[in-house]
Amino acid sequence: FFLMIRRPPRSTLFPYTTLFRSIFIMNLINKYTPKSLEEVYGQEKAIYDLSKYLTNFKKGKAILLYGPFGSGKTSSVYALANKFNKEVFEINASDVRNKDAINSILGAATKQQSLFSFGKGKIILMDDIDGISGTKDRGGITALVKQISESSFPILITCNNPFDQKFSALRKRSEERRVGKECRSRWSP
Repeated sequence: FFLMIRRPPRSTLFPYTTLFRSIFIMNLINKYTPKSLEEVYGQEKAIYDLSKYLTNFKKGKAILLYGPFGSGKTSSVYALANKFNKEVFEINASDVRNKDAINSILGAATKQQSLFSFGKGKIILMDDIDGISGTKDRGGITALVKQISESSFPILITCNNPFDQKFSALRKRSEERRVGKECRSRWSP
């Protein structure tokens, strides 16, 4: 008596292999991401400015970090959060983009302390706002500017090109900080 076990067709395996591949890549990225300021090289000026902003935070201003892909904008924020023992509430602009979504998610984050890290403090990171564009995202930048003025927590925003016309209102409510050409960690050659 033989039991035949057939391999499922390749088309049914594709989503699983893609999922496992992306999980593997994310684990590598998380493993080699700088965890402390000592592991971030080449961003001394930006880190100094960010430290000063977090220490002397005043309501109504945000920091707009800009630089090319891979320059260490997000990594620097996480390393600083570890230094100051703060939680990072990250919002990727490709997920949350229109006025209603920004007001509901970012609005709640700017007014409430975290449930799991009570007393620890929070940094709100709006990552890759270059993704906000078009008619689907109408009112997104305006809502973000309004949330900056009402936030009880520091807001850090990352983008590649802050000099785009659509960010003019945002530039008035934030201080621009350039992050260098390249960010290296202790794992870089």
